[in-house]
Amino acid sequence: MNIGRFILSVIAAYIAFAVLFTVAMTFVFPGMMVAFADLMRAPDDPMMMWAYLGHLVQTIVLVWFFEKGFGTKDLMKGAIFGGMFGVYVAATGFVMYMSFKWPTEYMVTQMIVDVVIFALVGVVLALVHKPKEA
Repeated sequence: MNIGRFILSVIAAYIAFAVLFTVAMTFVFPGMMVAFADLMRAPDDPMMMWAYLGHLVQTIVLVWFFEKGFGTKDLMKGAIFGGMFGVYVAATGFVMYMSFKWPTEYMVTQMIVDVVIFALVGVVLALVHKPKEA
């Protein structure tokens, strides 16, 4: 595994996640943010540092799995890889919605957003990937 490409992939995926989720939650589905406002921490809350770190670890794991088991420049395969991870994240989200007293009016929307955004990040990973030369 090329460490430089790995780091570039992590950075690209992390930024893609940040941009895509911000656009989705701010402009496409702003009601979701309103529905969860009372449950969210303020951006300047010291605990948010841990949330950002957690997202970074998730992104590193995603890139690691992509590089170790899926690495491809094929955009459709990248989308499938990301979509598979998105389904896993959506299923985890479903369990969370059922386990906690969260507002459920956006549950299905959130699950779809997760799958779509992860699929798009899979495409980003495929764009950054450069296979080993034979």
